[in-house]
Amino acid sequence: MTAIYLGRGLTIIMVVSLLYSATSSASDIQNGHTLFNKHCVICHTHIQGLMDKSGPNLHGLFNRQAGTANYLFGYSELVAQSGIKWVGPTLDLFLTAPARMMPGTKMVFRGLDDSQDRADLICYLQHATNTGEQLISSDCEQ
Repeated sequence: MTAIYLGRGLTIIMVVSLLYSATSSASDIQNGHTLFNKHCVICHTHIQGLMDKSGPNLHGLFNRQAGTANYLFGYSELVAQSGIKWVGPTLDLFLTAPARMMPGTKMVFRGLDDSQDRADLICYLQHATNTGEQLISSDCEQ
């Protein structure tokens, strides 16, 4: 696992990874879809080929390095140089409090406090961002 900018290093990532694994096994993709529509769709799309909104298009998000996709408005320097790979545990940490994980990020979203909501949203994103389709299955990869 890659360490990310936190000031506390790899130990935190490993704990988050364990917590994410424990919560993501019973994810509710429908709730994730609802959460995406409530919190994300105003700034992001996940449909391949659609123009960026105020945030980047999320198509192909999983296993991509942060700040490497084409983005009309450009990423903050911190995101572009972070070396973060978007996988379940790093998304869980980021969606908890984006500005805490990456001070200086352009993303204004406050975050989701509830770990099950984050797991549900990540489950939805795992399917929707890799296919561009709304819903495929209720199973999420670990």
